[in-house]
Amino acid sequence: MDELIVLDPEVGHDPIAYLIEQTDAPVISPFAIEVVHRLDLEAPLNPHQAVPSQKSLRRINTWCCKPSIIRTPIRWSLGQHFSDHPQLHLSNALYNFHLRFVDHDMLLERQKKRFTHVADPDCKVIKGVAGVGWHSDSQKISAFLSSFAYHGPPQEGSFTFRPLRRRMHNDWHQTRSGFWKHSPVHRMTTYVIPESFRQAF
Repeated sequence: MDELIVLDPEVGHDPIAYLIEQTDAPVISPFAIEVVHRLDLEAPLNPHQAVPSQKSLRRINTWCCKPSIIRTPIRWSLGQHFSDHPQLHLSNALYNFHLRFVDHDMLLERQKKRFTHVADPDCKVIKGVAGVGWHSDSQKISAFLSSFAYHGPPQEGSFTFRPLRRRMHNDWHQTRSGFWKHSPVHRMTTYVIPESFRQAF
């Protein structure tokens, strides 16, 4: 499990109560926060401490704005990134913290285990078993995390994401497979996670 749905601490601290009392959409997509390990700025993760207090940097990756909260039966795409539900409801208060890239060494160890599930005895990738992220080798992953340093120091940024939300709604469309989706937006610039989330989990 590398994804956690977190309620904005300024809205409340009980996501279940929030969903029951203040939402009625049949399918809800929490907005994605992809936490990243800046190797040039942060130490390895200490599993005994709150994650946001150690890893305070994130990047934009709308691929993880998944339709993960449902009140009606739906059909998901591979990885549950999209579904056959035609309406897009991006939550203004719920965030999907994606922790895949939260720690370099942890990710490399996990990737070794993942590869055994998508490769045959000759270490050749079996197509269609899982997404392309499962196929990356250690060198490629290390290079990816290191590359965040080349895109400048972390920036302060709004947590409302209004322009990005508009872009996602305007680009909402149905694919030939029947899934509704938006074109993914992912950037290498890192931003500081607001202080209010630092003890959220």
